[in-house]
Amino acid sequence: MSFMDTTLCVPSFRPPSFGLSLSEHVPMTDTSLLRVGTMVYVWMDDGEDYWFVPTSLNGQLVSGFRNMEMEWVFVAFFTGEIKGFA
Repeated sequence: MSFMDTTLCVPSFRPPSFGLSLSEHVPMTDTSLLRVGTMVYVWMDDGEDYWFVPTSLNGQLVSGFRNMEMEWVFVAFFTGEIKGFA
């Protein structure tokens, strides 16, 4: 699947209505374990955390949909910005 094929595929499911606490989970940090279409909870270096569905994993760049108040919003960031995920 190419980047252009996936950017319009907004997830058709709702994320859980709760977040995960970093203090209660041991996050994975190997971003090569991220998979397109698999929802994960991410903790970012800037302190943000949210449900995320990757649509493209392109070297150091990750793009996909993050949950913002029960709405999916397209975002892109570098793998180095991820503190961990579960």
